[in-house]
Amino acid sequence: MSKLRGSLSLLAVLLVGLAVWQRHVPLVGTGWVAKRLCSAVFVSGRTPEDAVEVTIPLPIPLPIPGVVDREKRSVTAYFASLFVPSTARFRPGLGCTLDDPEGAPSPLDAVAFEPHPEPLRPLRVLAPNPALDAAVETAFDPTDAFGYGTRAVVVFHRGALAAEAYADGFDHRTPLPGWSMTKSVTSAMVGLLADRGRLDVMSPVLLDEWPAGDPRQAITWDELLRMSSGLDFREVYEQASSDATQMLFGTERMRRGRYAATRGLAHPPDTFWSYSSGTTNLLQYAMLEKVFDGDLATYLRFPHEALFGPVGMASAVLEPDASGVYVGSSHMLATARDWARFGQLYLDHGRVGSRTILSPSWIEYTRRPTPTNDQGRYGAHWWLNADPSEGERRWPSLGPDVYAATGFEGQYVVVLPSEELVVVRLGVDRGPRIDIEGLVARILDAVDERD
Repeated sequence: MSKLRGSLSLLAVLLVGLAVWQRHVPLVGTGWVAKRLCSAVFVSGRTPEDAVEVTIPLPIPLPIPGVVDREKRSVTAYFASLFVPSTARFRPGLGCTLDDPEGAPSPLDAVAFEPHPEPLRPLRVLAPNPALDAAVETAFDPTDAFGYGTRAVVVFHRGALAAEAYADGFDHRTPLPGWSMTKSVTSAMVGLLADRGRLDVMSPVLLDEWPAGDPRQAITWDELLRMSSGLDFREVYEQASSDATQMLFGTERMRRGRYAATRGLAHPPDTFWSYSSGTTNLLQYAMLEKVFDGDLATYLRFPHEALFGPVGMASAVLEPDASGVYVGSSHMLATARDWARFGQLYLDHGRVGSRTILSPSWIEYTRRPTPTNDQGRYGAHWWLNADPSEGERRWPSLGPDVYAATGFEGQYVVVLPSEELVVVRLGVDRGPRIDIEGLVARILDAVDERD
């Protein structure tokens, strides 16, 4: 009898756990599909039929259909075709944003946003290199029924386009999501403000959500950039109830920037490294509130006027949440060439031609290993290939000066300073990621043969 009671108790616990888990599933699923399909159709210019992979959320391996309304420029997704709808709305220049499920208005509707990109500078193109073209083509393995796999590879050598290739249905004009490569763009935005003297990265952020005497008041901009703030945040995408999925697609999606500010400390600041998309969105919220004093229009224009325009990234679309805060952890799209231009900015020590966009000291700061990351593999929102104190480099066959912006589903901007090379790979990897080290090594060999 006692064994039976024990089994029944265990079953009850499992059922309660399943119920708690399932209550997160519908909203996360419809939010995932509405947002991603909206960006695919209205930013990338794809057809709903082609963008089938975005209708299968990672936390929920079940297709969720999305209804595209081209007149309203929106996408609505329903769970089981009837329940828990989520709607994402496209706004010119700002991409797609999930609406408040309760119908509350967004401050974005009151902002007249119209970025004015600078004239495009001609892109230098190198003479064809058959060996390099062959190396690039190795990234394009056959895709499955959902179109998973590589979609774009671009190689810049010495500031010029050396090679590029695209999967069927994509080309050099197609903006594609960078996911967490967007974190490196957020870092650049902080650097632009630091260079202008508008913030000191070593000073506390001092958000209004952290009252006097709160230990979170000690958190600095530097600690947020280096993922060592100590704030409690679970970076898991396979679970619908995790902080990351709830923040991006679930119940917390209306306040993504503020979400991490509401989290308590899991560790004292600057004592523990923990990768956190919440930390990055908190940086964006802090920029809006503490640097731009809540001036939403000026804040929204800033990356376009200070970064995308001067660098020539005319295709770049950084998407905000419904509160107006840029989702700097994850939601930026750009063409593969423009992602390469971003990497080239860092390779050129923050300069574009004769113009300094980011100071060389900021580039150096970005690449400085974070002390709390004991493997020495993380800088200020960039991944490093530096020699760790123990073990081997992340990519042993590549040099210790290599660094990269990386993103979910296999997005990469790899910068190789000694080789004057930038390699971009964009795609959709569900399961094992592409062997980016092998791809870059083959590209490097082909470039060295030509030299």
